[in-house]
Amino acid sequence: MKRTGLAISILVFMLCAQSCRAFKMDTDGSYPTEHELHWLSSAIPVKYYIGETPPKDVALSDAVNAVTSAFQVWESVPSSFIAFDYKGTTTANPVAGTMDGKNLVRWVKESEWGERPANAIAYVWVFSSQVDGRILECDIDFADSCSWSTTGLTQTFDIQNVAANEVGKFIGLGSLNGFHDKEKTMYGSFSTQEIKKRTLDEDDEAGANHIYPVIEEPKLDHMPYYTRTGDYTVSWQGGSNTDYYELQESDTPIFIAPVSNTITLNSKVYSGKPEGNYFYQVRSHGDTEGNSEWCAGDSIFVDWTPPVGSILIDSGAEFINTVGAVLYFTCIETLSGIDTTVVSNLADFSISDTSFYSDTKAWVLESGSDGTRTVYVVFYDEAANTSVVYSDTIVVDRVQPSTVTFAPVPDWTDTNSVVLDWDDTLDTMAGLLRYAVLRSDSYSGPYSEIISCDTSACADTDVLDGQEWFYRIKAYDRAGNYSVSDPDSTFVDVAAPGIPVLTFPQDNAKINDATPLFTWSIADTGSPLTFRIEVSETISFPSLTYENTVTSQSCGLTEALAVYTTYYWRVFVWDVFRSGTVSATYSFSMDTYPPQVYIQSPENGSITNAAVAVCTGTIEDSSPVNTAVLYLNGAAQVININTGTFFETITFKKGFNEISVLVCDAYGNTGSSAVSIDCITVISGAIFPSSAETTVPSAYAEITVPSGAFSETVEIAIAGSPVYDSIAVANNAAAADRNLRLVTELGGTICEALAFRIIDGVFSCTQVLTGLFNKDLEIAVFYPVSQAILLAEDALRAYYLDTGTLRWVIVPGAQTVDKVRRCVSFNVNHLSIFRIMSLSFAAQDLTGVLVYPNPFTPSSAVGGKLKFTKLTAKAVIRIYTVSGELVYTIDKAGDPTDRAEWDGKNTAGENAANGLYYYVITTEGSAEKKIGKFVVRK
Repeated sequence: MKRTGLAISILVFMLCAQSCRAFKMDTDGSYPTEHELHWLSSAIPVKYYIGETPPKDVALSDAVNAVTSAFQVWESVPSSFIAFDYKGTTTANPVAGTMDGKNLVRWVKESEWGERPANAIAYVWVFSSQVDGRILECDIDFADSCSWSTTGLTQTFDIQNVAANEVGKFIGLGSLNGFHDKEKTMYGSFSTQEIKKRTLDEDDEAGANHIYPVIEEPKLDHMPYYTRTGDYTVSWQGGSNTDYYELQESDTPIFIAPVSNTITLNSKVYSGKPEGNYFYQVRSHGDTEGNSEWCAGDSIFVDWTPPVGSILIDSGAEFINTVGAVLYFTCIETLSGIDTTVVSNLADFSISDTSFYSDTKAWVLESGSDGTRTVYVVFYDEAANTSVVYSDTIVVDRVQPSTVTFAPVPDWTDTNSVVLDWDDTLDTMAGLLRYAVLRSDSYSGPYSEIISCDTSACADTDVLDGQEWFYRIKAYDRAGNYSVSDPDSTFVDVAAPGIPVLTFPQDNAKINDATPLFTWSIADTGSPLTFRIEVSETISFPSLTYENTVTSQSCGLTEALAVYTTYYWRVFVWDVFRSGTVSATYSFSMDTYPPQVYIQSPENGSITNAAVAVCTGTIEDSSPVNTAVLYLNGAAQVININTGTFFETITFKKGFNEISVLVCDAYGNTGSSAVSIDCITVISGAIFPSSAETTVPSAYAEITVPSGAFSETVEIAIAGSPVYDSIAVANNAAAADRNLRLVTELGGTICEALAFRIIDGVFSCTQVLTGLFNKDLEIAVFYPVSQAILLAEDALRAYYLDTGTLRWVIVPGAQTVDKVRRCVSFNVNHLSIFRIMSLSFAAQDLTGVLVYPNPFTPSSAVGGKLKFTKLTAKAVIRIYTVSGELVYTIDKAGDPTDRAEWDGKNTAGENAANGLYYYVITTEGSAEKKIGKFVVRK
C-alpha cells in the first residue's frame, strides 16, 4: 500500500507551465510500471464524511452544501459511472496522512497543518494500492487559516470552487499547470472571489470518462426456440467501452448456478450439446473495474427425440352410425413439447388437415357406402421432430335395425305388472345391442325409458293403478342406430270399484217430477263400469217398481211414478273384472200438483183513489206450503199464511199498480195469481159519444172533452204525481242532455191522464183506450205558485212522456200560459203523462247563435234533429243548398224560447241529400243577420 500526498501543495500565487494534455492522470508511483489511480467499481458509490468544524465566518450547513455540490458536479458527468454517497458530518479528526477507514473532508487548524506546505489552501491525501492503483481511502484537508465563503466575497476563497478541484484529485485526476489550462477546474491555482471552477470544462469531464467510462450493455442475437442438433452459436451485439464479455449459461431462467465464460469476441460456438433447455445472458467488462448490466436473456432447447402417440376413433368404438366422428389423441413429448397434428383419411397423406395439438378433434370419415374406415395421424414436436404414422379403424353402419312388432297387449290388466312381448329384431351389420322399453301416460308422449334388456320379452312391474299406460319398444344396434315401434297400451285396473254416491234424489227428498232423472257419482279410475239401478216401494226391495242396467252415472224413468208415494232406490256397480259395493239406500216422495192461489181483494182492474188497501185471498194445496210472497210493483214482502188464507195491508202508488202472490210448497211446486189496480186522483162519470162537452177537474190538471170526442163510452181518470221507472229514466235523460237546455223542471206538475172503456156497464184499468180520438181534448196542467214566481212564466211549456224513447217531448202546437189560473193549456188527441218545464229565454240578438251537431247525421243526432240555440224570439231560419236553392224555412213566430230544430227534411217532406248547406238567420223588425254552414251526412 502506498500513501501519497497529492494536490502538490497548491499555492495561491503558483504559476505552472502549460500542459499539452487535455487532462492529467495521477498514478501510484510504482516502479517500473505506474498504475493510474481509480476507485474499484465495487467501491462506487464512494462514501465520504464532512467534519463538524466549519471554517470561521461560515455556517456548517453552508459549508456542507458547498462541498456536496462539488461532489455532485463530478457525479453528473455524462458517460461516467463515478458516484458518491454523502454519509453526514463526523467528529473524527485523525492525524493527517493516516488511514482511519473513512473518506473525510475537513478544515484543519494551522496548529494541525503539520508537514503540509504552509502556503497551501487545501491538500488531498490518497491512499492507494501499488499492485493495481486502486484507491483505498482519500481525505481532503482545507486550511482553516484561510478566509472562506460560499458566496464569492472579496478576499475569500469560494468553498465549492476549491472543493471541485480537490474532488477531481479524489477520483484519480492530477493537477494541470499549463497556460491553456487556466479555465479548467483541474488547473492547480486559485484566486480569491474565483467561482469559475464550480463547473467542469470538457477536458475535466473527459478525464472522468477516461477513468470511469459507462460501459454499454450488449444485446443477444435472437436464438431459435428449438434445435434438433446440439450444434449452435450464441452471438450478440457488443457495446462501447467494452474490454471483454462475460457469457453465462444456465439450465433455468434465473441463473442460480450458471457456467461463466470470458470472451473477447461477440459470439461463442457450441457443439454436441445434450438434449435440454439452455439459457444465456451476457454483459460487457471495461478496461477498468466497470461492467454493464446483464442483458436480457435468451434460450434454446435441444431436442432430437420424436414424439410418441396413438389415435382412437370415438374412444375406440367398433362401430359408428355417421361419418362425423371424434378423434382422441395421446402423445408423449417430454422435451420441446407437442406442436401440431396432421390427420388424414389416406395412408399417403395426400389430403390431410394440420392443426395445433389437442386431445380431441372433430373429424369427417371418408365418404362412401357403409363399411370399414381408417384414419391416420402423425405428431410434430416444437423442434419439428416427426412421429411415426399411427392409425385406427372403425366400421360405419348407418342402417337401423328392423322395427319391433308387438304381440297384442290386453286392453285391461288386473295386476300391477304388465307383460310385454315382441318379435326379434334383425340387424345384418353391427348386430343388435339391446332393447329399450319406453312408457308414457298418453299416446303422444313424452316416453321415458324404464327397462333395458337383450331379450324380446319383459314385464313392467309395480305399475300405478287406475291409469292407461302406453308402451313403445326401441331397438338399438351396436353402431347406435335404432328403430321405434308403434305404441300399444293397456289400462291397469287392480282395485275394485268404489261405492256409488247417490246425488239425486237425495235421501228423504220431496220432488215434483213423476219421471225423475236419477244421478250418482263414483270414485273409480279403473276399467269401464256397469250400474244397475233399483227402485222399490219397500226398503227391503222384495219387489221392484223399476230397474235398469246402464253404463253412465244417471238414469231417467220413462214411466211416471205414483203421486204421494214413498219410494226407495239404490245402485249396484261392477267393472270388467269384479263387482263393487252397493250404494246406500235413499228414499223420496213426490207431489206434482201446484198450489192454487186466489186473490179476492182488490179485484183485478180496480180503479181507486184510496192509497191504502187490504189484499186478501186463499191458498189451496194438498202438501204443506213452504213460502208465500206478495209482490207490489216488483217489491216483495213475505206474507203470513193462516189456514189457507192471507190478509196483507198494502200502499198503492199513484198510477198503475200490479199485485201478485207467489206460493211454493214443500215439493217445489209453485202457484201464483196477479191483479192490476189504478190509483187515481179523480175520475169522471161515464162519457158517452153523445155526451155534451164535459170538464174533468183536479188539483193537477183539468181536461175538457168536447161532444163526440170518443166513439165509445169511457171514463177519464187523472192521477197526480205517478211513480214509474220510465218517468225516472226520462228525468235522468233530461238532466244529462245538454241539448235539451232545461232551466228547471217544475216539481209537482207531473200527472197521468187515461181513458178507460166501459164494457157492459163495467170499467176496468186494464181497458185503456189507445189511439187517436175523434176530436182534440183541451188539457190544462197546473203549476205551483211557489215555483212559478221564481221562473219566467212565459217560458213554461207542457211536455209529454214518449214511452218509446223514454224522453220528455214538448207537446206540439200552440200552448197558452194562464198566469191567473197558473196553468199551461194545450190541445191533444191522445192522453199520456204530462209535465211542465221552463225553457231558457230567447236571446236579445243573434251574436251567440250555436248550430249543432256539425256534421249533422239524422240517424245518430239526439232526437234526430239539427239544433239551433241562442236564437231571438222572432228569429226566422232559412236553409239553402250550395247552389242557393231554398230547402226549408223555420219561423219561431214569437216563441219565447231560444231554440229551434230541423229534422233534415225539405219542404216536400223528403230527406235532404248529403252535402254542404248554408243557413241564414234573421230577426223580424231587425237588420241583423247570421250566416253559417253545416254538413249533412247520413
